[in-house]
Amino acid sequence: MSMTMNSKARKATTNTVNIDCSEIIDNFLFLGSAQAAKNLHGLQQLQVTHVLNLAGKNYHENVMGGPTYQKLHFEDCTEGVDLLSKLPLAFQFFDTVKQQQSSSSTNNGKQKNKVFVHCSGGVSRSPSIVIAYVMRENRWTLRQSFLYVRQRRPGIKPNVSFMQQLLQFERELLGGDESANSIREHELRNLSKLN
Repeated sequence: MSMTMNSKARKATTNTVNIDCSEIIDNFLFLGSAQAAKNLHGLQQLQVTHVLNLAGKNYHENVMGGPTYQKLHFEDCTEGVDLLSKLPLAFQFFDTVKQQQSSSSTNNGKQKNKVFVHCSGGVSRSPSIVIAYVMRENRWTLRQSFLYVRQRRPGIKPNVSFMQQLLQFERELLGGDESANSIREHELRNLSKLN
């Protein structure tokens, strides 16, 4: 997967549909809100084949021709949520979608599997999962991954607890100790100024 840090913020649009989701990884990963998840026509226009739902309700789970769902609900709170324990299931879902993509070379590879990740507002929970995925796929620091995702979906604001856990994930992924963190503790409280 090739990602550049210079990509512009993009709201997913089609000729007839405007939907509150942002394309994070070209032709593969979209990030948005529950409002966007309710818009089946918009998801179909974007050719979304899979949905990772962090908010609770699967809106189009039993609709013929609708996307395949994985529910991974957890609360957006600053205490008591172990975000890191949620990552393996999320990563497995993404990896399975990609494997299905490569193993089903039907239609000369023109049909691509696309994943839409959402929580209620597309601001804290779903960006946290997507940031962790970008970190893992590119072996990027939390700072690089946060800035990359924020560039494509301005307004993200993972809660402080999730960011602290993502710093721990950074250490596990890249090695090092707290002194090597790409983001300092005081920066976590004001992510809008992070650059």
